[in-house]
Amino acid sequence: MPVIVMTSSNDPSDRAVCLDLGASAFLGKPLKEADLRRVFNL
Repeated sequence: MPVIVMTSSNDPSDRAVCLDLGASAFLGKPLKEADLRRVFNL
């Protein structure tokens, strides 16, 4: 099951930690339509 992390932080180290811990994708705010499309393959 994919795990998608959404956070208000866009810190690259937070992204790296989440992905290292097994998250499938990382979305930081403000959210962009292109990011949603990439994550959900739309």
